[in-house]
Amino acid sequence: MPGRVWARPNRPPFHRIDRTAVRRGHRLVPAAVRDRMRLVPMAKFLVYGLTHGGLRSTPIKEVTPIDGAMTLDVPGAPTAIPLPGHTPGSVAYHVPSLDAIFMVTP
Repeated sequence: MPGRVWARPNRPPFHRIDRTAVRRGHRLVPAAVRDRMRLVPMAKFLVYGLTHGGLRSTPIKEVTPIDGAMTLDVPGAPTAIPLPGHTPGSVAYHVPSLDAIFMVTP
C-alpha cells in the first residue's frame, strides 16, 4: 500500500486475533502441519505416480508455429491467440466450450 511503512519489514503484522494468541504464548501452526493423517494419502499418491510412469516424458514429434489466431485440431477446439506484447512467445488459449482463457508464458 502506498504510504504505509512496516516497522518490522521482514515480518508482516499479525491479525488482531493472532496477535492476542501470540501474546498469550500460543504457537501459530497451520492445521496441515498438525494433521498427520494427510501424510498417508500423500504417500499413496506419490507411490502411485512413480509406479505408473509419473517420471516418464513424451517426446515432441512435431512443432507448429502459431501465426495469428488459429483453432487447434484437438478436443475442445481451443483457439491459440499470440500475445506478443506480454513476453516473446506468450500465447493465450481460448476454449469456447468451457468459456475460459488459459495463459501460457514460455
